[in-house]
Amino acid sequence: MPAVIKKPRTSLRFVDGTPARVLKEARTRYKNYVVEEKIEDDDDELEDFFETDFAKEMEAKMTPGLYLSNLREVHNWSQAELAAKVGGVSAKRISDWENGRREISKDYAKKLGKVLNFPADKFI
Repeated sequence: MPAVIKKPRTSLRFVDGTPARVLKEARTRYKNYVVEEKIEDDDDELEDFFETDFAKEMEAKMTPGLYLSNLREVHNWSQAELAAKVGGVSAKRISDWENGRREISKDYAKKLGKVLNFPADKFI
């Protein structure tokens, strides 16, 4: 006996300041499902994420290797690709840096910062 299951609706909400390209993409992909309505902002003030206890706790747990591996993954690069972009290092060295087996020198921290567009001091 077949059964019919009703799926709950998915609701997407965008706040003021959402980049235009994100809104355009959402409208394009979901044009058959989108009901646009402007939602007035609540009077609640938004909190700066970097000032939250959670953000401070996460920052305290970060190591140079975690920064490096996370940024490499954000760029969707393999260790070998990052090594080639930095120059003068092997994928093994990148692995050692990410896993805390070797420290990152100041010179390589500067190169990594430039390649990854991130403050070099986070790698030291």
